[in-house]
Amino acid sequence: MRLEELLAGLDQDTLDRLAHHHLEVGEAESRTAVCVNLESVLRSPKHVRETIYNLQPPSFRMLERMIDAEGYALPLDSLKESVIAETLDLARRVGSGQILGRDNGLVVYRRVLLEARRNELELDASEAALLGVLRRELKIRQVEHFLIEHHEDFHPLWNADHAFIGALNGLRSSGLAYISGSLLRFPEDLVPLARQVLGLEAGAAARKRLFERLTGADASGALEAASLRTSGTKEEKIQRLVDNYVQPTEVLTLVPLATLREMCREVELATGGSKDELVTRLVRFFALGYDIRPKPTDPPPPPPEPRHLSPPSFEALFASFRGQDLSDILSGIGASRMTGSKEQLVQLLQESRFSEASLMMELDSKQLDAALVKHRLRAGGSKREKTQRLLELFSRPLADHPNE
Repeated sequence: MRLEELLAGLDQDTLDRLAHHHLEVGEAESRTAVCVNLESVLRSPKHVRETIYNLQPPSFRMLERMIDAEGYALPLDSLKESVIAETLDLARRVGSGQILGRDNGLVVYRRVLLEARRNELELDASEAALLGVLRRELKIRQVEHFLIEHHEDFHPLWNADHAFIGALNGLRSSGLAYISGSLLRFPEDLVPLARQVLGLEAGAAARKRLFERLTGADASGALEAASLRTSGTKEEKIQRLVDNYVQPTEVLTLVPLATLREMCREVELATGGSKDELVTRLVRFFALGYDIRPKPTDPPPPPPEPRHLSPPSFEALFASFRGQDLSDILSGIGASRMTGSKEQLVQLLQESRFSEASLMMELDSKQLDAALVKHRLRAGGSKREKTQRLLELFSRPLADHPNE
């Protein structure tokens, strides 16, 4: 079920609590208006990103299971027992070094993250940004941020009798989980964004099916690149990659181009394009389970929306946004890729079918206000008015823009 359907199905008390938490007082009066405004807030990439970063175990395991489940729903019966058991098992494997048992770069990151958590349990935007820089410098994968929080150093912060209830209430109050009958549901239209934030390109079963198509030598190369033990049978190597949450793109970028083409040929995917395109094609195919069920027939794509800016002005407009803003826009339009250099992200926007206004409307009001201030334009007003001001500025010759 999509976010819109889940909000519409809420009882009035639950809807009122969500509105009180996420909407300004008096922002909407009718139930329909409340649902529309809530959907706009809850599907914001910024909201999803900040919410997930501030959830602690056992939220990670609950989220991982929901976005991997059929229909993105889990039965509530025995959910508490299974999630707690799996979270404690994950904590045991992290503590023993089965997971995250490599060099001291992880130790440095763990100490910094622990201090940030101790200082104030929630990570603010500046702390999250600094941790992101540290991950890149220390070559720590996104998913490892969430795994590190299972280390025994963090147990006093979350490992208590009320851990499951706290995690469940946190997901529900943030609008990322909904109780519907006997099921706990995650909004299907937010799954790609949640995967991006968690650093999980595909579920464990899909990763295993994909890795099983590797040679033993390719599996050894992937393990070595991830600083993991390379001994054992092919099956043991593949399971080690899965257990350590090594993601498909990391593995496939190490595989020779000819092998990638052969893998595409075996599953009847197109074999043309660059190595990056082949990797993206394979990851998406297995992540969506098309290797074990028929691929649905795609409807014809909608026609491209008319644009108002010349290509150089379009590029200048979006290059003036932060890289995270560009990733949020790509996430909002359902792009298959949301990461890369700023130049690559702008190029992906350039190649999309959307107009400049539609793309900017994927940002929240604060992100648009920051862009307006950067260009010495008036902030405030509706999102439509803000995007119009930016469009008017970049419709002028670039030389006429105020210095930043």
